[in-house]
Amino acid sequence: MIAAIVSDIVDFARRRAALVAIAALALSLAAGLFAVNRLAIDTSLDRMLPSDVAWRQNENALDLTFPQNDDLLVVVIDGQTPDLADRAARELTDRMRADPALFTYVRQPDGGPFFDQNGLLFLPTEELEKVTQQLISAQPLIGSLSHDPSLRGLFEALALFVSHADKDGTAVEQLNSTLATIGDAVRGVLDGRPQSLSWQQMMTGQKSEPRELRRFVLTRPVLDFTDLEPGSKARAEIRRLAGELGIAPQNGVSLRLTGPIALDDEQFATLRDGALRSTVVSVVAVCAILFAAMRSVKLVGAILATLIAGFMLTAGFAAVAIGSLNLISIAFGVLFIGLAVDFSIQFSVRYRDQRHRLGTIPTALRGTAETIGPALILAAGATAIGFLSFVPTRYIGIRALGWIAGCGMLIAITLNFLLLPALLTLLRPRGEPEAIGFRRAAPLDRWLIERRHWVIGAAALLMAGSIALLPHVGFDFDPLNLKNPKSESVSTALDLMKEPTTSPYTAEILAPSLSEAEALADRLGALPEVAQVVTAASFIPEDQNKKLAIIEDVALLLGPTLSGVAPLPAPSDAEVLRAIVACRDALQTRAAADGPQSPAARLAGALDEAAARGPAIIPALREALLAGLLQRLAGIGDALPDGSRLTGFPRYPTVAIGPDDAVTFAATAERDGTTREALFYAAAPSSGSR
Repeated sequence: MIAAIVSDIVDFARRRAALVAIAALALSLAAGLFAVNRLAIDTSLDRMLPSDVAWRQNENALDLTFPQNDDLLVVVIDGQTPDLADRAARELTDRMRADPALFTYVRQPDGGPFFDQNGLLFLPTEELEKVTQQLISAQPLIGSLSHDPSLRGLFEALALFVSHADKDGTAVEQLNSTLATIGDAVRGVLDGRPQSLSWQQMMTGQKSEPRELRRFVLTRPVLDFTDLEPGSKARAEIRRLAGELGIAPQNGVSLRLTGPIALDDEQFATLRDGALRSTVVSVVAVCAILFAAMRSVKLVGAILATLIAGFMLTAGFAAVAIGSLNLISIAFGVLFIGLAVDFSIQFSVRYRDQRHRLGTIPTALRGTAETIGPALILAAGATAIGFLSFVPTRYIGIRALGWIAGCGMLIAITLNFLLLPALLTLLRPRGEPEAIGFRRAAPLDRWLIERRHWVIGAAALLMAGSIALLPHVGFDFDPLNLKNPKSESVSTALDLMKEPTTSPYTAEILAPSLSEAEALADRLGALPEVAQVVTAASFIPEDQNKKLAIIEDVALLLGPTLSGVAPLPAPSDAEVLRAIVACRDALQTRAAADGPQSPAARLAGALDEAAARGPAIIPALREALLAGLLQRLAGIGDALPDGSRLTGFPRYPTVAIGPDDAVTFAATAERDGTTREALFYAAAPSSGSR
């Protein structure tokens, strides 16, 4: 019965070939134009997922409560020093905030006013004591640079400290690390490999940890879901701003983009870049197979016309029934071409065989329909059912693919019984002079038949071996491994995953109260699968009273240093060169006593070469030695309480000293019944007194 129905359909198409071909091609063209104008591409991953399942409802509730954490683009900035990384992150954040039309939300999770003022409270008490002692030890240098934050101020301060080292036996020992660090930085500039000076290390005496060399900027950009890369405009703008700010490896700072937006965009870009190449390769390969199987330009042309018509009709159906393509349903194109062309190949190869056997086109088409029609109906029906089985799922992206691909198979088989026979009738390809097939393959057929038992046995052994290996097959549940590992966003995400505090794989749990959240955190923290648990209480520093006392003591010592005198104007190149020469002379005098391999001797040699190069070397020295200095001084001032918080402590008058004097004086203050002593070291550079 099926053979008879298919035969009647094919015979109808043959008898009215021109009408069928014109109608089918016109309908296909109309469907294609409709799809081009109405079929959209929706790259939103959220709209591919069901909205009525519990985890999605929880996720939506969390996003509504904390919208700043949804659809994030993460900027990762790495610097040679913490100062460079921090400066780059702050400047980029300010520039991005100035464009709310593109960046609706921008923040620094590891910086900003809150951590500027309260960051010291989050250090462990022992570490805070070490840091504050180092700051107190660096008070002379901090004071000099606050008064003159330039190369002149730096080298004059070094010259003064070195020249007075004889008066204080421990001064040179304390300065050795400083001289060595500055010497390495100057030598790097001279050798053409500049490396920025770490003022955090200079002032605290602690080497920067890898996590301190990294800063983050989080932004929620405006997305364009009609574009295959919704965040492309935001990413391009960040790159442009980074270029303007000099955020580049040659300046000691690098910038990378990751996060959900960058990961999705790069995945979409990979799909787009590979689509054209894959399409060209596929079309060439299909044409090669068609010519090898058909041996006729007219047959190949009829098949390609049928394939294109079916594709356009399927796209038109998608535009009417679905309205948009998502990242899963867009795969219908590849699936349609790969499966629909097989129907045409099967029909056309059987047509060639029937044409050789029966002679005329009408009898060949009827014989083709009767012999292969039921098989093609079965194959197309089974394939369509397979795709349509996706329809009941809750996942919208897969459901759309099921509808489009399933109905596309029905469209394809219909055209193979209508349009393809009509085109063969109109094109009238030549008959087949000999039997269809590959004669040279006949011995292989005979060999397989004669040794069929061995062939079946070998296949059974291979199957058994494969089953035995099944337990060794692992399941990779990480969707990140589906992406290109060489892309910037993926490589950056993998880099962040090495550190538990920056891993993107986290679970967010809402609790009714802080106490219940802490109780849950205690239970979760005991699990071996959990590396770290953070609650709102994690942002409340411990031992605050003890830490505040330590910080206020440091503020008593450093406060007048940082805010007592207005900074001097920027020096001229000549003044900088005079300061370099004076510092070199002081270092050479000291090096005569310390030896030729001492830090003083190495820095003196480097400064001598720098002075010989003249003003041309000054910009590079300024960038290497002073980048981040002002920000570091401001950071120290922000981290210490201002004068209004130091109630009970008297303010001391400014002491005028001579231009070449260095004096030490002590003072005591009483607060809350406790007497505290403060030791001040005041140095007057030759550029002025204070």
